Amino acid sequence: MEVFEEGTPVKICAPMVRYSKLAFRNLVRLYDCDLAFSPMILADSFYLSQKARDNEFTTNEEDKPLIVQFAANKAEYFSGSAERWFTLVCVGWGRYSTKLVVSVPSKVGRD
Repeated sequence: MEVFEEGTPVKICAPMVRYSKLAFRNLVRLYDCDLAFSPMILADSFYLSQKARDNEFTTNEEDKPLIVQFAANKAEYFSGSAERWFTLVCVGWGRYSTKLVVSVPSKVGRD
């Protein structure tokens, strides 16, 4: 990402459980945050439900760069969520600066 190539300190807003939604990310970007995280999104819900996709992930043109997090216990849900996210954000909105992170930081992702 270009933000790391400039040679200046990078301001990163670490993920806040349930509080890293778009309104919060917009706020921290007003204070010159360079990089933000989405909340941890449950991949099975995101993959299976349009309602979950509408509720769990929103963004706008100013919300970049952004690291999107999915918690998954099945490869099908993770890959399906990543594909749906890519179609929505990268293809549908023409945005390519968002990154996808694979991790299982808590019991939520293992169950």
